[in-house]
Amino acid sequence: MKIRTLIQASALALSVLAVTSLSQPAQAQAQDEPIKIAVVSMEQVIAQSAAGSALNEKLQAFQAEAQAQIEAQQKIIQELRQKVADGVGSTDQTQLINLQKQYEDATLQLRRFSDDKQREAQKIRSEGLQDIQKQFDPVFAAIQEEFNYDLILNQQSGVVLMVGDSINITQMVIDRLK
Repeated sequence: MKIRTLIQASALALSVLAVTSLSQPAQAQAQDEPIKIAVVSMEQVIAQSAAGSALNEKLQAFQAEAQAQIEAQQKIIQELRQKVADGVGSTDQTQLINLQKQYEDATLQLRRFSDDKQREAQKIRSEGLQDIQKQFDPVFAAIQEEFNYDLILNQQSGVVLMVGDSINITQMVIDRLK
């Protein structure tokens, strides 16, 4: 979904630039300046930034805690499964039905818990990336103003197919964030 949105946003930005340049040919010729575009790998910038590293550590700690809780619940489910298997030949069918119900409830509870933890991790990641973006905005604004870029694109697979070294500003952004 994100890739689709980024592709659409990039296509829209390029369309706007094309329409703007077509609708104002006299002004463009008078200025005689080409459109300046830069490309940055946000994945690489985030990975190498202090804020990105902190977010990654926070997510890893969250995932480790969730995994420990999941493993504890899986152990309980395994014990219930074993009790059900041991009780199959038993004459006490009421107890066997009760164990099967406990097993099914525990399995359902584990699935719900796992889904909840996934949503929570996505929320942590999303909020963290929004905070990181706020930190990056002044850096991009300064670079855009200093080098007079008309457009700065995120180098994303499927959006930007090839990038020349002369327009790739990833390392510049990383350096300025330090």
